Amino acid sequence: MRDPKYLIFLDLIVAVLVVGDLIRTRKTGHARGRRGTITRAHQPARYRRYVYSSYAVLVFLLITFLWVTIWPDSLR
Repeated sequence: MRDPKYLIFLDLIVAVLVVGDLIRTRKTGHARGRRGTITRAHQPARYRRYVYSSYAVLVFLLITFLWVTIWPDSLR
């Protein structure tokens, strides 16, 4: 397994990208989806699902960050 510092670095990079996308999505009301643009006004259910999914990814990344920082030996 790689060094825990490498995993923390990857975790933080992905978290920064997700937070940046979430800020842009919340600010503009538009999100990028596989089937085109998702808007808050025209597709509120898909928009909410996109935003909640981003929050779920952030929670997963937080759990991963805590796991790697508190129990790095469990990854070896």
